[in-house]
Amino acid sequence: MHLPTIMVVLALLLFVQFVMLFIVHVSRRRQNEEVRLSLISSGVLALSLFLYFFTATGTFNLGFISMILGNWALLFVVKAVGKLYNDSTIRYKTALIITAVELVILVVFTIYDVYVVRSIISMLVNVCLSIVILKILLNQKDVYKIPLLYEISLFLLITISRIAFLITNVSTTANELPDFISIIFTLGVYCIVLMTLSIVVVITQRDFELLSNAKQTIEHSFTKVKELSETDQLTNLYNRRKIIDIIDSFIKNAKDFDFEFSVLLGDINGFKNINDTYGHNVGDDVLIFFSEFLTDTLRVDDIIGRWGGDEFIVILPNTSNESANSVKDKLCKQLEKSRQKIIPEKIRVSIGCATYQENQTQDELIHDADTMMYQHKKAQQKEDKKK
Repeated sequence: MHLPTIMVVLALLLFVQFVMLFIVHVSRRRQNEEVRLSLISSGVLALSLFLYFFTATGTFNLGFISMILGNWALLFVVKAVGKLYNDSTIRYKTALIITAVELVILVVFTIYDVYVVRSIISMLVNVCLSIVILKILLNQKDVYKIPLLYEISLFLLITISRIAFLITNVSTTANELPDFISIIFTLGVYCIVLMTLSIVVVITQRDFELLSNAKQTIEHSFTKVKELSETDQLTNLYNRRKIIDIIDSFIKNAKDFDFEFSVLLGDINGFKNINDTYGHNVGDDVLIFFSEFLTDTLRVDDIIGRWGGDEFIVILPNTSNESANSVKDKLCKQLEKSRQKIIPEKIRVSIGCATYQENQTQDELIHDADTMMYQHKKAQQKEDKKK
């Protein structure tokens, strides 16, 4: 394909890309400077190619301006990549100075109309700008940089190969460039095009990551709030609200699937006296000790909760009344044997047991367990008096 035709095709493609990037930039709620810079780079590069087309066809001699615009297009990519990775502005300022010096030199060689020298200087500036981009990318650990790294590396190789050709063909003019150089030039332009698109892709991927992280944070917060709403903060057992929900679900299963379960309701004997004698902090330690005792002693499937104050409740799935009473006796005996250094006295509990009966409500079930608990407490008091 003839070079002018290539210029027109590329310029039109870049114009389409410019429009697309503009739509992306405008439609984003949080407008990024990186997208804006990529947008400017595409527009400047498209203008550069149109001017190069007029030069190649001999309509106007605008090669000097075209080269400058091509370098500036890459300069905007340098700034966009720097912004993308929060890199120091020193590199961008260096690139800016290089491009400004090039402008002065190109003016001189345009006056003397030395095409090859102008082209080599322009491409050396591209090499410098490419190295700046490479340094920024190589300092990053971002996985999304890989496409940019490949594109800038390819652009650097293409530019060096063009410089090598011009050095070995000093007398060449813009109209005498062979087809393979036109192809190489086209690949170089495509590299810049791909870089501007890759920058937008990286921003989009980061936005997806932010959204994903935000979603995880919200889910974690929701889980935490739900956990706090269901958990007693002192003992880390289920609270009364959660236990009520669980008992309701057990009653439903008992009705639907002939499911048997029992409930233990217990409180710590003389807990008010413990608080009055040793203080509420010691009382809290006693509650924590007893909650840990229940967790360590009962089965994994048993559900433990703090009913309120010094009262604790245990739901025993697949447990008959006889088995539940055996569990109650086991708890009382093991608690008496347990060693604790919180208070000098032994910690004792009164426990009531109730097994779900057909068509029984939750309130009735808890009431039965509560009644049995107070019967157990009176029996213990009678035994204590005999001693």
